[in-house]
Amino acid sequence: MVLFGGDTVVNDPVAGAQRARDHIAGATVDIYPGVGHEMLWAIPEQVIPRFLEFAKQHDQVPA
Repeated sequence: MVLFGGDTVVNDPVAGAQRARDHIAGATVDIYPGVGHEMLWAIPEQVIPRFLEFAKQHDQVPA
């Protein structure tokens, strides 16, 4: 899972998303418009459920 803030000033999120898709087999990539690197704090109601959904879809590690 690769998450980009659409308004980041560090890189080009569209190019980064494409690069991740091209080079990481099975990559899940999301771009969140209107935020930069602060996406976890700016829009937790979107990012946290998305991450938890992704985690549930993948192998669970026994504790």
